[in-house]
Amino acid sequence: RWAMFAEPKVGTVELDGPGQVTIGQEAAFDVFVDFEGEPYPQAEIAQAKYLLFDATGAMVASGDAEAVADGQYLVTLPADVTSELTAGSNRLEVAVSSSVVSIPFFGSIDFVTVQ
Repeated sequence: RWAMFAEPKVGTVELDGPGQVTIGQEAAFDVFVDFEGEPYPQAEIAQAKYLLFDATGAMVASGDAEAVADGQYLVTLPADVTSELTAGSNRLEVAVSSSVVSIPFFGSIDFVTVQ
């Protein structure tokens, strides 16, 4: 009866998206959240947030990732956000908090912006 509490349901987060983004153009990144190889149920996710950092390490934008399906989210960086980036390496980080464990899970992806 208590077996579901034997191991905390701390998920893993993986991001997939373009390795190169043109400044001033929209960019979309897929976010996959799973636990032991299975999609993390959307009903058990409290929130999924993203943080965008530019080449200097300054935070440029933040917001909510859009739920697509169990274990899948989408982060869309609109053209007005990518226009604030300069040429160089940037980082998109996603933090996911669950309603069943108090430990958030994180994932990130690096991409390059060009003119």
